[in-house]
Amino acid sequence: MSNSLKKQPSQKRSQERVQKILVSCSDLLRKEGLQSLTMPKLAKAASVSVGSLYQYFENKQAVLQALYEDYLLTLRRLISDFLPELEGYQDWKEGMGQLLENLFEAEQASGTMSELNQAMQLYPEMEALDERHQKEVSALLIQVLKHYDFPGSKSQLEQLMNFTYAINIGTWSYRTRFSSPKQLKQANHWEKVATIAVLEDYLLSFEG
Repeated sequence: MSNSLKKQPSQKRSQERVQKILVSCSDLLRKEGLQSLTMPKLAKAASVSVGSLYQYFENKQAVLQALYEDYLLTLRRLISDFLPELEGYQDWKEGMGQLLENLFEAEQASGTMSELNQAMQLYPEMEALDERHQKEVSALLIQVLKHYDFPGSKSQLEQLMNFTYAINIGTWSYRTRFSSPKQLKQANHWEKVATIAVLEDYLLSFEG
């Protein structure tokens, strides 16, 4: 469960209630935007009392942090679950390309990219979540590179993954501003091309 919770739910019913709150928060963000989100409105949408909502979350910021943590965890699980599937992709470009496509789909499925990006500007604590996420994602992606026998030391591979993560952050910001289906498709394609190009250049640096 999220570190943003005031009280960690131990029973299944309580865990389901917290999850329902997060789902309702996501729905409200998609329908009405960040500025319209209030604790009373969220309690009504989640069919819980305002008092019950405050039992788990200190304020709106804590709910948004928990929602963002949940979103980031989904992405990390997606990468972890994909690792065994790498055996089906002999070429590293195909394997990495498919993983990126899966991540793009998961990022956009949330439907709250723009609102979460706004929340990060308002609440610096959410950036700390992203920094921790970056380290864990980099470690997972290094496993992908090692599967394809990428050369280099641990620090070199970490630097490489940090740079590709920066590409994702830039594209993520772009997609929150330009969100038509055509623009999203183009942005995803450009991110994939850019990431593959960086990885190719890295491999070339070890030749000769």
